[in-house]
Amino acid sequence: MLYRMVTLSSARIHIEGSIVSGTLGCVLAARMERLSALELTGALVWQEGYFMEVLEGLPQPLGEFWEQLRQDPHHADLKRLELRPVRRREYATWALGRARQDAGPSALVKKLQTIAPRADEVRAHVRDIISGGVMAETGLVSETV
Repeated sequence: MLYRMVTLSSARIHIEGSIVSGTLGCVLAARMERLSALELTGALVWQEGYFMEVLEGLPQPLGEFWEQLRQDPHHADLKRLELRPVRRREYATWALGRARQDAGPSALVKKLQTIAPRADEVRAHVRDIISGGVMAETGLVSETV
């Protein structure tokens, strides 16, 4: 059975411009490789110093990735907002996106200043940012899972 996990954290690394380079580029390249190997799909976006991620896959790989994420020094205040079974994948790949710099803080980011958002709010926000264009993407994962 497939599961979906939604995570939220503050970035402990400086995220500059729209170019994926430096420390962030290395972190993301390693993450893409790891997620492909684990057949996890979804999307990671960042905005205003926050990482928001939706991942889909089998329970064991999701659990392994969660444990790795908990040890990752690039994340602060890591929260798992959702872990639940789903009937099918919403994502065929794992994609990376960033909110447009000229967009300013979203309502979700403003909400983060005072209260944790719901998983469905983060999922919708991630989907909106990715629909505007991806910066990087893994290959397709088979639907045999």
